[in-house]
Amino acid sequence: MQEFDEYLDTLVGKSGSPIICGDFNFHVENNTNSTAQNFISLCESKGFIQHIQSTTHISGGTLDLIFTLGNISDALPVLNTTVESNTGTLSDHYLVSIQTHFTNVNNKQHSYTEKLVRELGKIDIAEFRHDIFSSELNLSEYRSLDETVDMYQQNLERIFDKHAPLITRKFCTERSEFWNEKCQSARRERRKAKRQSKKHPNDEELRAIHHEKSVDAAITINMARNSYYERMLSQHEGDARATHKVINKLLDKEFGTKKLPNGKDEE
Repeated sequence: MQEFDEYLDTLVGKSGSPIICGDFNFHVENNTNSTAQNFISLCESKGFIQHIQSTTHISGGTLDLIFTLGNISDALPVLNTTVESNTGTLSDHYLVSIQTHFTNVNNKQHSYTEKLVRELGKIDIAEFRHDIFSSELNLSEYRSLDETVDMYQQNLERIFDKHAPLITRKFCTERSEFWNEKCQSARRERRKAKRQSKKHPNDEELRAIHHEKSVDAAITINMARNSYYERMLSQHEGDARATHKVINKLLDKEFGTKKLPNGKDEE
């Protein structure tokens, strides 16, 4: 019972709306059972409410329990409880369920911006080169500078539209809290090195540079992230609920997986 007491203290300090449920093997329906009543009193002293009042076992007794916090700010609304004796299984316990509402934090609205981009990496270089050499750029006689510029622009745009047409991409404009200019610069350098390495796959020096820039970027991003969370934990020292909220965010328990900026084509 002491370990469960300590567990409840930890649980109520965390953010969110906890649910405790399962087969506790306490006959809480028996008011003369001191162990069961001490267990219920312990849970109630931490702010939890027990919702199941009917028999949950074929031999009798309310053994399968569901607890939620009872205070308004952290309460999970329990709309209905059901206990079904016919479970369709060989279990000697009944099926216990509740109806409630959940708020999925990962469904929060994000802000996006739309950009027109070309997928240059998908261009067939041989065909692209052939179209350039077969175009007016290689066959025409240039008369004036303005005419030449217009012809280059029109022909190159037409060739690009054929091999890499403009498409609309959405980019999340939100950044992780720890993201800064150093992270952005390190990621940009890593991508630049990656492009050079892909362009010359047999160049060992470029491959080594790409590896070096990748390591630098990982270190820079991790340092920024660690510094941010160390600062946040320091600010909330002594506040158990705020500290648990920061830890949950750090461990991705509340806000999904968006640690890094979204939009793979954006520098």
